[in-house]
Amino acid sequence: MSVDEPGGLDVTAARLRFGLEADYRRTLDRTDFGASMTLAARQDAGDALEGAGMEMGGGLSLAFPGAGLKVAFKARTLIAHEASASEWGLAGGIEWSRNPDGKGLSLAFKPQWGAPESRSAEVWDQAPDELRPSQGARASEDPSYTLEVKYGLEFRSSQERMTFFASQDRQPQGARLSLGADYALGKGFTAEYAATQEPGASRPHHRAQLRYERRF
Repeated sequence: MSVDEPGGLDVTAARLRFGLEADYRRTLDRTDFGASMTLAARQDAGDALEGAGMEMGGGLSLAFPGAGLKVAFKARTLIAHEASASEWGLAGGIEWSRNPDGKGLSLAFKPQWGAPESRSAEVWDQAPDELRPSQGARASEDPSYTLEVKYGLEFRSSQERMTFFASQDRQPQGARLSLGADYALGKGFTAEYAATQEPGASRPHHRAQLRYERRF
């Protein structure tokens, strides 16, 4: 990925990642238990971070279908890197839904610290002037959280549903607020509209999306 700023700053960053993932699921006395583990090697290149490294992560989840409750936890750390880089992350979540099929009220609270997931986007999520050589793209270690409220309405059939949602993403730089709705018809067609107020922005930006998916 390369970014060329009007001011003359040209930043290039890339990441090649190869790993193994293990996932275990089991139902124990009306409780759904899940565990996962990831071990991955990666090669970073560019102005943000250079060198090979190894990262490890894992997670646990518990779901209580009768109560509509789900609790999850995950963690990740960079255990070694040629550039002596440091990355880590913790994340949790608690979700409650009145109905498992999405009808009615549902609530979610998801706190996190650092970077609990390794994604290619993490290399260039920061502003270009923050990607100095050997610095890397590290998420803030300050805590953040996401709070979501949804309410689903079913129409003429179980294949047609409208869901209204509101969320607040609290980041170190401020809070991002989103309001919107999505309409689903069957398992293939969805339409979504959302208005989002970014921290420090004078006005919200609007997003509309149509998507059709068909599997063969």
